[in-house]
Amino acid sequence: GLTAAVALTRMGFPCQVFEAKAGLGSDSGGIVLWTRAIRILDRLGLGSRLRLLGLPTLRGEIWSHDAKPLFSWEFASDRASEEVAVVERNELRQALLDELPLDSVHFENELVKAEQTSSQVVAQFRRADRMVTVEGSILIGADGWRSHVRSQMGLSTSVQTEDRVLWMGLLDVSASQKEFPLHLNREIWGNGERFGTMMVNPDRIFWYASRVANPNDVFLRPFKTEILKRFSSWPFHSARIVELTPELSVRRWRNFRRYGLGASIVQGRIALIGDAARDRLSLIQYGPWNCVEDAFCLAHMIGRYGHIRDNVALTEYQTYRWPLVHRATTACQRLDDFIHSTDMRSTKLREFCFSYPAMLRILGISPNLQLQGMLDDSSAMESNGVVA
Repeated sequence: GLTAAVALTRMGFPCQVFEAKAGLGSDSGGIVLWTRAIRILDRLGLGSRLRLLGLPTLRGEIWSHDAKPLFSWEFASDRASEEVAVVERNELRQALLDELPLDSVHFENELVKAEQTSSQVVAQFRRADRMVTVEGSILIGADGWRSHVRSQMGLSTSVQTEDRVLWMGLLDVSASQKEFPLHLNREIWGNGERFGTMMVNPDRIFWYASRVANPNDVFLRPFKTEILKRFSSWPFHSARIVELTPELSVRRWRNFRRYGLGASIVQGRIALIGDAARDRLSLIQYGPWNCVEDAFCLAHMIGRYGHIRDNVALTEYQTYRWPLVHRATTACQRLDDFIHSTDMRSTKLREFCFSYPAMLRILGISPNLQLQGMLDDSSAMESNGVVA
């Protein structure tokens, strides 16, 4: 949402941002940004600040849970993956907030109702003990997977929990560069399980762990107990990293698919972006990338048509963006299934593919573990001038 607001403000369209929470909060965590998201932030004038917030990731490695090297690649060697960085979520939010006028961001405003006419949207927000009514030309729903905006559009907000669970954490470390190389994304794969690390800066490490789970399983705090049960014997200090991370800074994430997710992310003068529009998967590398693209693509369409008196810009956003959203989601699911192989036959096939990288191409996976559908989407966005 903040990315869309910054992009629209840069194009001369004043925006008002309404956030239900009281502020940025303490729920920070890490966020992984890939080339296309970084290019967008560059175009918004945030590239230099972004690069001060997080170290670039130059190399990727995959190991088995018994410390056997499986695969490695250089990010900069592939055109579609030239730059990768992990930053703290709240630091990125603050960087975006600093680009907006002080009086354009309103915290503690919960959407209650939204109605639209042929020329405007009227939204009501609950602020403390009073109601606030706001009028605008369009309403953008960037309010996550529990989206109130989506509900106001009459679209289904029900979700189906999938068979993946993901935990993430940030840890301050005082370790040698040999133990935690600064520019390395290291992942360890097991049977239906994965553990990964990336360095935010020389003193802070971002880690994530995921596993296959029954959709009906419930994971409550303390999260670390369940994580250590699964990853206690894994190499590269995996258990130690989890043990030293404060419990309250560990976040849990469940995959979900939306019931009734149809080919509609626009209704009249209301548009959805990010998790409000799509399914959510446990591939942390791709969620932020696609959310930032949603925001910039919508702003680009509004800027291209130069006015918002009619729905041309939103219609074009729907027509252009939805097929990419659908294709990226399908591609992410395929890679997620490849990573979380559970039976011995699938695991052996996975190791065989790493031994013969040409097999990855047959599966539609590039050597740096991106999906071919995503690479095609990148070319499409560049050819349409959305990312250049």
